Amino acid sequence: MKRFGPVFRHLLAGYLSLFDLSGRTMFSIVRASGGPPRDRASLSRDWARVGRDLKTAMEQVGDGR
Repeated sequence: MKRFGPVFRHLLAGYLSLFDLSGRTMFSIVRASGGPPRDRASLSRDWARVGRDLKTAMEQVGDGR
């Protein structure tokens, strides 16, 4: 059950956000630290993966596969 803790925490955060009409969190839930720099790094890795997948697909089409 311990390994599902993060999943339940994120589900709870999403559920509680439904009741957050002020734009600020009414209920404090611990969020991962790192903020914008961590988000930028994650987006960069995601787009690098997209680029590699696109390159692989284009090579396969070019090879006639």
